[in-house]
Amino acid sequence: MKKILLISMLMVLYGACTGFAEIGKYETGCEKCHVPDNWEPKKYLHDPLTIDLKGAHRTLDCKECHKKSEGYKGLNADCISCHKDVHFNQFSRYCGDCHKQQTWIPLNFKHTGIGFRLAGSHRGADCSDCHKNRDYRNTPSDCFICHQAAYQSAPMHVVSGFSHDCTECHKRSNTWDFTAFVHEFFSFTGAHRALKNDCLACHSAPNSIPAGTTEQDCYVCHAGDYQAAPNHVSFNYSHDCRFCHSGNTWGIE
Repeated sequence: MKKILLISMLMVLYGACTGFAEIGKYETGCEKCHVPDNWEPKKYLHDPLTIDLKGAHRTLDCKECHKKSEGYKGLNADCISCHKDVHFNQFSRYCGDCHKQQTWIPLNFKHTGIGFRLAGSHRGADCSDCHKNRDYRNTPSDCFICHQAAYQSAPMHVVSGFSHDCTECHKRSNTWDFTAFVHEFFSFTGAHRALKNDCLACHSAPNSIPAGTTEQDCYVCHAGDYQAAPNHVSFNYSHDCRFCHSGNTWGIE
């Protein structure tokens, strides 16, 4: 009986010295979790099967997750228990499906798997640039939805009725200048080669060259040159410049 009483007294004294009221819940070998110099915890190894602390989680103070003294054992390792679901239940409750533990950004999320591959300038876009009001499930992939202002301000796009699918003419590069449009009626040989990617050289108001203009339709572009050239109008020379001129210069062949 005296032995039991002595043990009880020692446990009370232990609690009074340490200020640790949760006697019996944890092992009394303090050195397992604390350093001898003070009560600051040492690098406690969490069970990697329950929660493997990496990145930003490694720098957290214990109290940031274990807010109550009784919350050291059995704490829910679910991400949602600490991190508010800002995606409104549109994704998995496990943040690691899209995010890394180091930081929230960059993401691990792969757009390729949902039918929209991020390339060119899309790779640097912020999620909120496309997913307005955090609507991640119903975001349309139509170019015009995001790029309507760019389309309407671009030369000749509206008046010429260009497609709303930007990829028909533009590649997903970092600028709008790099075009992928294939001219079916014009091969851009000789001096015309320099105009191939300069859309405005031909397609600009007020004398825009209409779509479908072929290499035989020289006069459509060169009416001013034809009319200013000696004897062309008076002798009614052909409007197909290639009869007399090469494609490289105005020199006569």
